[in-house]
Amino acid sequence: MCILHFDPKLTFDGVLTSIALFGALISYIANSRSQNTSKRKHKKEHADKLTIMVILETNLIDGLTENQIIEEFNSERTKDFRVNVSSTEPSKLKKVDYNIYIRDLQLSSIIEQVDVSKFKLKVYPVTKSSK
Repeated sequence: MCILHFDPKLTFDGVLTSIALFGALISYIANSRSQNTSKRKHKKEHADKLTIMVILETNLIDGLTENQIIEEFNSERTKDFRVNVSSTEPSKLKKVDYNIYIRDLQLSSIIEQVDVSKFKLKVYPVTKSSK
């Protein structure tokens, strides 16, 4: 016995049901696609911030200005690292994006502002743990 069978008669209820199912399918596909896009964007932002931290790590004592960070981010020296961590292509980033990433890292207490426009990684002293 077959539970589902094809009924060749076209009814109003059947058309409405099929339209509703089609709309639900389209909505599900659009929602899952936007979630994937959001996850991908978050991963790119994380990789960009990681790249900035690695750049600041190369000049740990003195720090770098925002323009120096941008130049180093765009340089060939960091290209391999950017590719490995799936960072955003430098041509797609604007100066505002770099500024936002630097400010976010500063608010997270990962980097600190040394001068008016100079930043460096925040270094914490190593303490011995008591056992």
